[in-house]
Amino acid sequence: CGGLTVDGSGNAGSTPFFTTIQWIGANGSTSPVLSINRTRDSTFKNLIVGTSTGPGANQTTVAVDIDEAGSGNWITTNNHFENILAVSASPANANFVGFRLGATAPGNVEDMTFENTQVYCGGPAPPTGLNTNGIGYLVGGPGGAEPFYTYFHNSVVNNCSRGWDITYNNLLVIIDGGLTTNNYYVVYDEQGIQAVVENIRDEGSTFFAAMLSYANDLT
Repeated sequence: CGGLTVDGSGNAGSTPFFTTIQWIGANGSTSPVLSINRTRDSTFKNLIVGTSTGPGANQTTVAVDIDEAGSGNWITTNNHFENILAVSASPANANFVGFRLGATAPGNVEDMTFENTQVYCGGPAPPTGLNTNGIGYLVGGPGGAEPFYTYFHNSVVNNCSRGWDITYNNLLVIIDGGLTTNNYYVVYDEQGIQAVVENIRDEGSTFFAAMLSYANDLT
């Protein structure tokens, strides 16, 4: 589908003016709370997406999933995400992902913009390792998702093992401005070309960035 506008009619950081979508299913599920599949030219804004109803409640792993799963002719391109909080409550969920881009897509999960989006990972602050509290933004997947030009502006990532995990065949993942706090790694660049990180103010994170051997041209 295309041309959608989903508006929670509020500010994700200003109680009580928000719309909240929460997981109430089985504990340990891998199903996303919000799935955006084969959708283009659309806007999603003013939401809180929680992988549980609160501390100690049943959890799923993914808050917002952006993909091209199953059959169909539509690609997932030119979508805008604004003023959305993805949150995992305690205890820590090592498999948590706030926003997941292109987990199974064969291509064209591209041209996405994220404006004033936030992720909070439940668990120890700061996380004790790379695989304890989950991931804020997971960009790329093994199917060849091609997240070419993915733009993050004024982002907030708190308490995650990896704030941004950039992986597989991505190009021009741009992280421009924002506040990050108490993460293990703010940026974990595993693979891809020409990622850009700038204008980030971090407090309390263990490491700011890692660039692995298959990543190129991180600036």
